[in-house]
Amino acid sequence: GVRHEITTSCKRKWCPACLRWVAGRRSARFRGAVSEMRWPLFVTLTQPNSDDPESVRHLRAAFGKLRHRKLWTSRTTGGVASIEVTNIGNGWHPHLHAVIDCEWLAAKTPPPDWQRGSAHVAERCRAAQEELSAVWRRCLGAPEAIVHVKRCNKETITQEVVKYSVKGVDLLDSPDPIGDMIRVLERTRLITTFGTFFGRGREFDEEA
Repeated sequence: GVRHEITTSCKRKWCPACLRWVAGRRSARFRGAVSEMRWPLFVTLTQPNSDDPESVRHLRAAFGKLRHRKLWTSRTTGGVASIEVTNIGNGWHPHLHAVIDCEWLAAKTPPPDWQRGSAHVAERCRAAQEELSAVWRRCLGAPEAIVHVKRCNKETITQEVVKYSVKGVDLLDSPDPIGDMIRVLERTRLITTFGTFFGRGREFDEEA
């Protein structure tokens, strides 16, 4: 007849109370694989803000197209990517973070000659990023899209890439209705593995 009160978790990827648990479990699952990368590269792909929650699925579809482009297939051996959604008052902003094993992410822009100095290297990096941005805009079918690419520390980058799908505060304080966005997040796979990483995230089929 003794009553005990316990704390339970729903473990949903959008739940403000469970986000830390979800992020920690994801990070632990991929940390070992990322640490094996030879050339870890952190890539962020964005799209214009939208009032339509279905823009999350559009972003995922566009990333699928990108992974079939020569720029990607000829340079990337594998990696993991996740979609994050924010809302600071000007619509939903789905964007994608990825860590990939890639020495140089460009097809037309040749790698820099590292002995020619920082100005030459910076110019080549800008050209490579512009090339990726142009390909990404075509995949999105959008006139504007921002991309960010930088070399990263493979020991610490996993948490940044496969963290929470949406910040709890963005849902709780959202100026837009959140019901439709929650339903989209529920039925969309938000973590994608490819190349040498393919299949390593199958345990997250329900929550990814």
